[in-house]
Amino acid sequence: MARTATADPAPQPEFLVLTSLSVLGPLVHNARKAKQLTRPQVAEMAGTGLRFIYDLERGKPTLRMELVLRVMAAVGLVAIVVDSRIAEMAEAARRS
Repeated sequence: MARTATADPAPQPEFLVLTSLSVLGPLVHNARKAKQLTRPQVAEMAGTGLRFIYDLERGKPTLRMELVLRVMAAVGLVAIVVDSRIAEMAEAARRS
């Protein structure tokens, strides 16, 4: 008897309405750990200093956006900018 493989359901995309870097920091940290990257590796990949990685993961509020985006890319994260009304609808739908 032949076995049929059942596909796992597609993963649901995770998203976050970003209100401050203190929210983003733990996401960057978790993404880095999930990829088994060290802070020095990410700093080198993103062309930043090690201190910048520490500051980002701790949620320092005054970091350069260009560098934040580079670090996010290095750990597999992207930023998507949408109208706040769309973000509010998506957040409400996610909670329900």
